[in-house]
Amino acid sequence: MNRTTRRRRLPFTALAIALVAGTALAGAVPAQAADAPAGGGTPIAAAATIPAPVFSEDSLGHTATPSIHGIISPAPGTGDTTGLVYEYQLDGAGSWSREHLGAVIGNAEFDIPAPIGDHLISFRIAGTRDGVEVVGTASTPRIVRSWGLAKSYTPAIVVDGPRVTISWDLRDAINGTPDPISYYWGKDDIVDVAQVDSVTFEPGYDSSVDFLLVYGPNTDAPRFFRQVIRTGGDPSAKPLTSAPNPAVVGSAKVGTTLSVRTGLWQPAPVTLSYQWYSDGVPIFLATDPTYTVTHREAGTRITVEVRGMRDGYRSETRTSAPTPRVPADVVIAGRPTTSGTAAVGGTLTVRPGSWRPAPVTLSYQWYRDGRFIDGATGTTYRLTAADRGKDITVKVDGRTATSAWATATSPARHVS
Repeated sequence: MNRTTRRRRLPFTALAIALVAGTALAGAVPAQAADAPAGGGTPIAAAATIPAPVFSEDSLGHTATPSIHGIISPAPGTGDTTGLVYEYQLDGAGSWSREHLGAVIGNAEFDIPAPIGDHLISFRIAGTRDGVEVVGTASTPRIVRSWGLAKSYTPAIVVDGPRVTISWDLRDAINGTPDPISYYWGKDDIVDVAQVDSVTFEPGYDSSVDFLLVYGPNTDAPRFFRQVIRTGGDPSAKPLTSAPNPAVVGSAKVGTTLSVRTGLWQPAPVTLSYQWYSDGVPIFLATDPTYTVTHREAGTRITVEVRGMRDGYRSETRTSAPTPRVPADVVIAGRPTTSGTAAVGGTLTVRPGSWRPAPVTLSYQWYRDGRFIDGATGTTYRLTAADRGKDITVKVDGRTATSAWATATSPARHVS
């Protein structure tokens, strides 16, 4: 195969996430009595009583809109923060903002929209206490990065006889993510490439190979494009004398195994290859003469494509008629009830009811006035003094081997 540009080959771990560490800048920025707090009023210097909050940014995009995402919490030793909120200053701007933040609580998430790229950010705690504006110490400014979730993308593919050229421009699709961009061709190595690039292969006539382009944060929300690419047949070769349409055999339901009836290809021997599709999209690694339907195909129609090849003859490809849509993989929940004496010291036992289709694996969680009871995950629950005067329920979760699930909650029992 020929490539249009030089590339270095990487092991599969080249797809691992590239984390961007925050870089601390010299010089703390403590709050000053002259700082104008958001909302006006006369500030008081509170650096001694309200230290700078602690924050850590996440190295992954969380929304389609580029943003700075992370966790913020009060520093150890922070006193009463009732009525106070977090504020931030972005890129050294003179004003402090409370937008996209909230009240001061432990380990609060923040998501601050910002243009793609590196930004300088600082946080502080501020607000009103006893009618007086309070401003805490500001954290040391730190460089953080803003980006969003990677977007879907389809590269351009040109097949010219025995050659395939694939080109892409991922500058918009990566949405600021710093991860490497890589491709995989058949059984070749993983190869890293640029945001704007192309590659040309020459696998020969009548070839069928998987192409996979991977980008975005691979440990959280990877994006990829995958397609089975087939080259043309040799125009000088003879045609096959028989290339019948295949048929899917079996009931297209989640968990069932489908097979293909190929018919008789001539002149024998003709080598056959297979590719299964879900609503016209190739199913990854589904290249055997049988396929077991998964919950991912629910709601779609299944087809199978058969390709016949023989030396000296042009290859032919035939596709089956689609199956009916795969029914949704659902669990019909039972009606759980509880038995036993609803009094302190008594034991309640759950009867889950009838769950279908069997087999369904059940799990349990007991609740007190709608709040889960830590560790109460069995089919029985012994009532304690904390339950007196409360309503006790149990939620039953049912899951099948194909990942379909449902939940149901028992009627409440009031504890005397």
